[in-house]
Amino acid sequence: MLFPQHRKIASIWYKIVQNTGQKWYFEENEIDMLLVGSRIKDGNDPGKDGMKVNKHGVVYYSPIYNWSHEDVIAYIENFNIKLPPLYRWINGF
Repeated sequence: MLFPQHRKIASIWYKIVQNTGQKWYFEENEIDMLLVGSRIKDGNDPGKDGMKVNKHGVVYYSPIYNWSHEDVIAYIENFNIKLPPLYRWINGF
């Protein structure tokens, strides 16, 4: 599951690892919402106007849900945000 080649396996990993961790963090810290970077352009479903609540009551808000790739790159460059080394390894970034 480390580098899933199929959407079905990626979905299983996401449920086991990501959803469980986010639910735990949300409940353990008694917070109102999780701020995330989900975007429609990446194939995600960030919910109506970037906000959704899952079946466990975890609230997600993505302020960049409708940003283009160019918007993201412009924000990164404008605010001089350092990227993790992984992005240097990806073709064309």
